[in-house]
Amino acid sequence: MLKKAIVLLVALFSLCFFGLKNAIPIFTNYADNFEVYTESACSNAVIVSTSKQAYPFILNKYGESCKIQGEFDLQSFLADMGAKAVFIEKTESGESYYAYSSDIRYAKTVKNKRVNLQIHIGDCGVTVGSPIIFGSF
Repeated sequence: MLKKAIVLLVALFSLCFFGLKNAIPIFTNYADNFEVYTESACSNAVIVSTSKQAYPFILNKYGESCKIQGEFDLQSFLADMGAKAVFIEKTESGESYYAYSSDIRYAKTVKNKRVNLQIHIGDCGVTVGSPIIFGSF
């Protein structure tokens, strides 16, 4: 009986831990409003705009993004995310940095490289997304 109770408590603790981890936006220190990708992790994703307060109530999360206001230091951001840059893509609207972090739960393969963080620095400001930015910058 005691073993069953301990197993049940461990299972409940695990569910609570993973539930709380899923309730906090990846970029919570950088913005108050987010776009969450639901249904799939591709261009078919349904993009839901949400606030930090409503974020935990969105189910089926496959990624997220946000616009960062104010000063932005790429190296500090990568260090904060525990990420290493994988490659850079230059476009007419700016530069996209693709990176990977073992701390981020989402992932995608782009140009045969495993990435889970995209940072676009361009004319319209800074947008960050995980695993990549869907929609527009």
